[in-house]
Amino acid sequence: MLTIKSLKLGLIINRLKTGDIGKLANTAAERMGKNNPKYVLQGRNENTGLWIPTEYTIKLGSNEEKLLANP
Repeated sequence: MLTIKSLKLGLIINRLKTGDIGKLANTAAERMGKNNPKYVLQGRNENTGLWIPTEYTIKLGSNEEKLLANP
């Protein structure tokens, strides 16, 4: 669904995954801070289960924010 041509903006919940969704997350990370991104990342804190106001995610059992699964 996130790869349809008519898509204006896609929200990717940053779960630090690889594969197809990881490729889209990489694209979103490359466009951070630039005008008119096609994809944006929403970070979360897996320890609390809450969204956090950043693109980064904090994995369960960690305090470290990570942007991508394989940077």
